[in-house]
Amino acid sequence: MPLPSSTQTRDFGGPFFHEYVVEGSFVAPDRHHFNITDTGNRPFGVIVIGSQVWWEIDGVWQTRNEPLSVAYQPVGVCEAILSELDLGQAEPQREEIDGLQTIHYSFPKNPSPSGMAKVFGENSDAALLIPAPDVDLWLSDDGQELVRLELEGKGLYSDSRPLIVDLVLDVRDINDESITIEPPI
Repeated sequence: MPLPSSTQTRDFGGPFFHEYVVEGSFVAPDRHHFNITDTGNRPFGVIVIGSQVWWEIDGVWQTRNEPLSVAYQPVGVCEAILSELDLGQAEPQREEIDGLQTIHYSFPKNPSPSGMAKVFGENSDAALLIPAPDVDLWLSDDGQELVRLELEGKGLYSDSRPLIVDLVLDVRDINDESITIEPPI
């Protein structure tokens, strides 16, 4: 397996920690609103409606002229990870999540040959160093709706620095008509 170029070119001089917290809404078919907190940087907002994109930094919205590929979109994450899961390969457990009765499925060391690449990018460190992440998902009690998805994996760079990926996607308020996404300016 080829190692990512960052293995050879980045010297962080010690532990490196980077965390994104993304909270957002999606209104089908093509409206997204995200608030993103990125370790060490100021929080910012992004609204995508079709091919139009707006950024909010320090309370000021600006139009972005180039197309934007919004990483970690819930629909994209679900398609990338869930399409390769076989629920028949896991033993379901009943669990309560945020007051909802759910069915929890665990897939330790899930062989997901393209899932990590679809979520993080084909040449990303995550895709190259973590080929088989652990995947847990919680479905509604009737098995019809996703309530939570967790993806966790660990890998090592050639210099023994760890790479840890922990992605949690909580899904709620599906088809709630009070959720609207409109242009900010």
